[in-house]
Amino acid sequence: MDAGAITSTRADKSVTWLGNWLRRPESWVLVVAVVYGLAQLLVLDSRRFLTWDEAVYVAEVSPFADAVGMGAHRARGITYLVAPVTMLTESMPALRVYLAIASSAALFGAFFVWCRSIGWAAPTAAALFASSWITLFYGSAAYPNLYSALLAVAVLGLAWLITTSPNRSRLLLLSALVAATVLVRPLDAALVAVSVLITGVVAGQGLPALSVATASGVAVGAVPWVVESWARFGGPLQRLEISGETVGGGLHNNLQDYLRLLDGTAMLNVVAVASLGALVILGLLGFASYDGRSRRASLVSMMASALLAAPYLFATEPLAQRFLLPALALLCLASGLGVTAVFARLGDRRGVAIVLTGVLVLVSLWNVPAIRAWDDRQVGNTETARTLGDAIEMEAGPGSCFFLSPSNHPAIAIASGCRGAGLGVDVEDNRRRIESVRSEGARVFVVTNSVDPGVIVGDGWICRPIPSLAERGWQLCAPADQ
Repeated sequence: MDAGAITSTRADKSVTWLGNWLRRPESWVLVVAVVYGLAQLLVLDSRRFLTWDEAVYVAEVSPFADAVGMGAHRARGITYLVAPVTMLTESMPALRVYLAIASSAALFGAFFVWCRSIGWAAPTAAALFASSWITLFYGSAAYPNLYSALLAVAVLGLAWLITTSPNRSRLLLLSALVAATVLVRPLDAALVAVSVLITGVVAGQGLPALSVATASGVAVGAVPWVVESWARFGGPLQRLEISGETVGGGLHNNLQDYLRLLDGTAMLNVVAVASLGALVILGLLGFASYDGRSRRASLVSMMASALLAAPYLFATEPLAQRFLLPALALLCLASGLGVTAVFARLGDRRGVAIVLTGVLVLVSLWNVPAIRAWDDRQVGNTETARTLGDAIEMEAGPGSCFFLSPSNHPAIAIASGCRGAGLGVDVEDNRRRIESVRSEGARVFVVTNSVDPGVIVGDGWICRPIPSLAERGWQLCAPADQ
């Protein structure tokens, strides 16, 4: 055989291999995950500094900053996630790139689990979820909500698989994933655990095995939370009580507020609401179109979505789009089944594919300005913290230092290398804290944008404007005798 024939044969084999690879839904989940990761790096500013919440998690494991104290309502899953980077470097691009890779890998793993059960609905669901601006932004952010969402998808996908093909390895993996969910977001984990039991009931088989595996995972994952509860908060019940006070218990009707937050603003955006409505309609369409296990899979995902949304819509006071990421991810599973139902019902599948792809592209294009606007807002807020931290660091010099700030003191602490705390409205309380630190030999500072800083810090302080923030009234204050 001559060289040309050999080359031609190799080319034919490569084309055949690629064609076979592209016919697998698992391959397209990988494509979605790769595009998702690249989009984060291309659309978002990987140099953006830390928000308050991110700084709290990062400071716990960073040798370059003092821990600012984890509230009772927080869990430590994200501190474990960011530790490999934050323990080595202060670089923000390194952290953002690492998180973009981690979230892309998690997205692949979560929806890959569903491929065997729902086929092409899995990559479709992954694409629907990944194209949301909320999903895109929080991929490179140090928050627990996206990982809670992807763990919920993976847990339910594995549970659904176990109902028909149980084995020891899958049950152990299910326990591990449930434990990881508890580490990341205990409230969501409790609801995911209930969803797993619902999965067993709806499937009509596998409930005993799922119950044992889920209970084991919850027990293992809760150990750090319980230990910390006794060490810092007086016990689990006391910690839950403190957490309830922090997040605001009782009944709340947040539905309209969340609709207004869909595009990252407080305005009701028709396109955003229509996009959410389309996901719901597709989910219902899939449920109505299928029978047997596909219908039950759709039912499980919709019920789990509603369950994970309920506390944030009706039982907590704080509002943030990211809280509903687990509900959105599970809704996208049902919507993916709805899309494949449309393909199955209509004869012109190529035409349907073109229309659906066009719609997805249009929605994605709408998400670009939304995420850019949100990114710009976040960059502006966090750059203020970085600038304030730099100003304090320049004045403090070597040695111990302490500051008070009316906003984002955890991020300012990381930027400055000083210990920090919130600046209150009680002048005497502020002065007592400052004098306590000064008695230890630390240099002390106050950053404030108050029109009259003396009202907050009292007499005997010298304040000067921070040049790059002077037009917004920010000043750096220090005792005159320091």
